[in-house]
Amino acid sequence: MGQARGPRHPLGNDETTFVFAGHCSNGETYRLESYKMDVDGLSLSFYNYEGPVGKGTVKTETAPKVMAARVCRKLAEIVNDNYWD
Repeated sequence: MGQARGPRHPLGNDETTFVFAGHCSNGETYRLESYKMDVDGLSLSFYNYEGPVGKGTVKTETAPKVMAARVCRKLAEIVNDNYWD
């Protein structure tokens, strides 16, 4: 049996990009990349996503578990936070 290995670069408290990938309940795959980006002096949360719902980028503070559920639904509406502002 092989030895377990950690990430090539250990994660620190200052990490701002994370990738989540897996399988939806229907067997299709999804991928989420969560990252922070400075916009007009504010640190905002974004996701690049790809899955049954399609592919795109959204600005949102939504938790990864919730985003994964949304990305797995073909007809889900994925919109930016403060959509109505």
